[in-house]
Amino acid sequence: MLKGLFGIFFSSSILVQADSSGQSEIQVDVRKSDSHNLSSEVTMNTIENGAKISDHIFNNPCQLSVVFHQVNTWFGKARARDVWTQFEKLHKDRKLVSVFTEHKIYTNMAVQNVSALHTAPFKGALQFSVNFVQVNSVQLEYVEVPESQLKVDEQGTNKTASSEIDAGSQAGIPVNTGNESYAHKIAKQKGWVD
Repeated sequence: MLKGLFGIFFSSSILVQADSSGQSEIQVDVRKSDSHNLSSEVTMNTIENGAKISDHIFNNPCQLSVVFHQVNTWFGKARARDVWTQFEKLHKDRKLVSVFTEHKIYTNMAVQNVSALHTAPFKGALQFSVNFVQVNSVQLEYVEVPESQLKVDEQGTNKTASSEIDAGSQAGIPVNTGNESYAHKIAKQKGWVD
């Protein structure tokens, strides 16, 4: 990890690390730019008078886009090709990586898109554009339910731990014959509109 941090602060490189042991590091030569993106989705529902109400905000996973140049002047090695091969493997294996930039350290990042551009006159050098997206995951917890607590359905085939709930019958909502819609009345009750 110190090697990665040294690479960040004392050159213009980024470091991608596939695991905590420091194996599968990708260190690049010249970072051209990195773009850090946070976005959210706000739900919008239009009510009768045309006003929009919002009641939820969903945060999207953070995204990182990095553009960098990889040259082949590293003790005679084909570094650009090696970096392409490493990103190709990360993409194929769908591994989560940590990305170290000058501004932030990102963890649980998936390689979403990799493109490499070769232009003359730089023989073998590549300009990479890599997009990462953070993967948010949850851990499922399994709970053992004793056989005695399981209910059997009418056919006697399926067992479930939930009981049957009678929701009852509910009366329908009368259709509004006036000029004001039911949604508008609710919005008034909630104080969302005048």
